[in-house]
Amino acid sequence: MTLGGCAALMILFWDWRVALAGLLCVQSGLLALGVTLYDLPVHWAGLQLTVMTLTLLMLIITALQVQRPRARRQAGNWLVRLLAIVLFVLAWRVLGEGPPLPEFGSSVTALLLWLAFCTLLLLGLSDSPLFTAVALLLWMSMAQLIVAVLTPAPNLFVLIAGAELLISLAGSRLMLLDQEPLHARDLIATDIVFPYEEDMYADDDFGADDERAIDAGLPPLLIQDAIAALEGERPRVAPSSPPRNGHGVPADAPTDQRERMRG
Repeated sequence: MTLGGCAALMILFWDWRVALAGLLCVQSGLLALGVTLYDLPVHWAGLQLTVMTLTLLMLIITALQVQRPRARRQAGNWLVRLLAIVLFVLAWRVLGEGPPLPEFGSSVTALLLWLAFCTLLLLGLSDSPLFTAVALLLWMSMAQLIVAVLTPAPNLFVLIAGAELLISLAGSRLMLLDQEPLHARDLIATDIVFPYEEDMYADDDFGADDERAIDAGLPPLLIQDAIAALEGERPRVAPSSPPRNGHGVPADAPTDQRERMRG
């Protein structure tokens, strides 16, 4: 119940500090279960805890370096996340917990199933690199316990530990890239582009207004066009008509056309 509550708090609060602290608590609890219930070696738990600590330190250092909170923004509000958790709990009570896994009891099976649901919910609610890395590390923690109980092999432990380090490195890199300014799209010949929009595609990068528009889920070109119209940067000027003579005929019209229009 304690480990399941920690995983649920990671989703409800949706804060990077709570997520990393909850991940460490869940990892420590799973290691304690493995040592206590399944007689796993203590040095295995110590090495796994060391690897998880290194991964969390990398994510913490990167999260502190991120200037804009784009990679750490919340996915919806707390009510939506609470309703998702309550819906899963109700479905679980109606459908049942399912058959226990081999070599695992019903309580441990229920815990692993709950952690798997929390992982999928973390992956589905947001595309943030930080919470994606947290969800994958939570998944690796469960995989480490299952593999250690079913097939205790040092090679698999090394592979999973290496995967955890790669996940933390990739998440840190993506968090740093997520704060870089977004580059404008290239002009595609098949798109319908008005003349006053051509210089929008030629810009090197978007400004702060465009990034706020993208954060709000609005088309950046629409926002940039509205700002330019309000500030007078791109005034909407009607196309100038060619000069006409006294009869209303364009001066550059052919001779036969001018004669017909005069008639």
